[in-house]
Amino acid sequence: MPIKNLKNGKKMRIISVLLVGVLFLGIYLLAEQKFAWSFIFAFIAFCGIIFAVFFTQKNKIYQLIANATQEELEALAMSDKEAKEEEFYREDNNSSLEGEKEKAKYRTFWGNFDKNSNKVGVKMFFMPFRLLAYAFLVVGFFILLKQDFLDIVGFFSGLAAANIIIVSFYFLSLGMKEFQSRLKS
Repeated sequence: MPIKNLKNGKKMRIISVLLVGVLFLGIYLLAEQKFAWSFIFAFIAFCGIIFAVFFTQKNKIYQLIANATQEELEALAMSDKEAKEEEFYREDNNSSLEGEKEKAKYRTFWGNFDKNSNKVGVKMFFMPFRLLAYAFLVVGFFILLKQDFLDIVGFFSGLAAANIIIVSFYFLSLGMKEFQSRLKS
């Protein structure tokens, strides 16, 4: 299949997989074996943690939206519109009673995401998929340590590289969305 026929999202995924593969191959061929194994493991484990957190949060948001009342969803939509208008006009603090009611409904919906809330805070940390990703990192660290394949510099370099690459691809995807929206305009 020619590359031209692929959507931008698929192109981005293919390019990212190829770049990570080249990174792993280069590290494995050019670096010491202990460094390479530690780097590759830390990189993969950290990416696993990020994806576990992302999918857990995504599912939780979908559940909250599915369980929200119609009033809460309308208040959420209205408050989003109000936030955009305030950004341009910077209105005074004098609001009507209706505006306060809408904001209260909005706060009720997003109150479910309060980090201090027992509903979300504790449950979000103890989600099985997320715990599995952290367990993989800890168990793998101890296996590398026991087998004498652990290189601390390589391990932390893998964690740092994973952070940099994930943030870079995030900003690239935002840039692509902005570029596509400008093309449509």
